[in-house]
Amino acid sequence: MAEVINALADPAEDRRTAAARCLGELVRKMGERVLHRMLPIMRESMASDSASTRQGVCAGLREVLEAATRHQLGEHLPDILPPIQAALCDSDPSVREAAGAAFGVLFRGGAHSAVDGVVPSLLAGLDSEAHYSASVEGLRVIMGVRPATFNGVAPKLLRPPVTSSSLRALGELAGVAGPALPSHLPAILSTCLAIASKPNDHRAPAAEEAALRVAQAAGEEGLPSLVEELGRALEDASGRAPGAAALVAGYCRAATGDRREGLQGHVDGLMTVGGTVGGGVPAA
Repeated sequence: MAEVINALADPAEDRRTAAARCLGELVRKMGERVLHRMLPIMRESMASDSASTRQGVCAGLREVLEAATRHQLGEHLPDILPPIQAALCDSDPSVREAAGAAFGVLFRGGAHSAVDGVVPSLLAGLDSEAHYSASVEGLRVIMGVRPATFNGVAPKLLRPPVTSSSLRALGELAGVAGPALPSHLPAILSTCLAIASKPNDHRAPAAEEAALRVAQAAGEEGLPSLVEELGRALEDASGRAPGAAALVAGYCRAATGDRREGLQGHVDGLMTVGGTVGGGVPAA
């Protein structure tokens, strides 16, 4: 097994591929007889200081998961999840990408509890500055495999008390939420604009940045919801209007084509609250 692990980290792609496929073939032919010995070794190898070894182990793990039966995946989930979870938060992008591929196989294989097992710990990591970046990257990789994960993540990030870290994460994850994003636009923007409208709130800069990134990620499908929510916010002169005015101004500065035209009709409303946001709102 040590020789296979070394081959998984080999600089030559053909040797790495052959080693990974070898593991898959072993599982297909011998099943349970090798799985219970193979998985602990692969888990230990994920602690290697070598990024190429960690990446190779993820590639080998993917082949193993492809070859395993649904029953075997369920039986060995406690041994499978920890190394994948660690790799999803790895400092090396190539390791995270390889872990995402393995995670995708695990999920498609019926181990839906994999999401339930990994996502909560990644969300918890957002509260730690030391673990924030790794946790966001892990969530980003998972959503790249299964964008619908955002449906469970967004409400948790919006749960009071909303922190600056949660707001930052919403903005960073919006770009990979795909079709799951539009249905969450009202809740996200309502929260972000309310906080962004309070200049003395230490979370205001994070809320303003998150609102802009979410709006930019909404795409054509989300534009109607975006315009509708901004329209409501602009009428809320004592609450969300200043944040909405700042968002439309920033969005219009960056937007082009249909997106810019879709918000053009709100510029007159922005001018009404322009004094509230200090210095007014530039014309789109």
